[in-house]
Formats: sequence, structure tokens, C-alpha cells
Amino acid sequence: MHLSETLALSLLVVTTLSYATEEDMMTPPAGMERCYGISKKANNDCGTSKHACAGKAIKDNDPEEWNFVKKGTCVPEGGKLVTD
Repeated sequence: MHLSETLALSLLVVTTLSYATEEDMMTPPAGMERCYGISKKANNDCGTSKHACAGKAIKDNDPEEWNFVKKGTCVPEGGKLVTD
């Protein structure tokens, strides 16, 4: 295999694995739901329109940041099930 083929294959594998990981984070685990507006600084579960990674929240309780919580606990904790 030539170097260019090896690089292309490596890029394809990395891209595929990254996509699968992102998709996994977008689907709540069983018994959980996304709760917006309750994340503490640097303690969010996944990306927003401002960034693409978990742990990147820059302030507490940003309405766009979210965490997975047990179903039925989001609103009592002061969060929302949808973004504004």
C-alpha cells in the first residue's frame, strides 16, 4: 500500500470513529434525558453551537449547555428539556 493510500485510509477510520462517538453522545442512555441550563462551568456533556466538546462550558447555567439527568428530574432541578 502506498503512503497516500495509507493516509487516506487512516483519515477515513478516524473520521468514522469520531462520528460514532458524537452520535453516541447525542443519544441519551436508558432512563436519562438531556437537561439544558443546569450545567456548571466545564461540566457539560456535549457540544453546542459554541463548541463541539464535553467539558467546554464557559459559565454556569448557560441555557444552551446540557447534561444527561435521570428522566423526570430536569425541570425540578431548574432545567429545561429543550433549548430556548
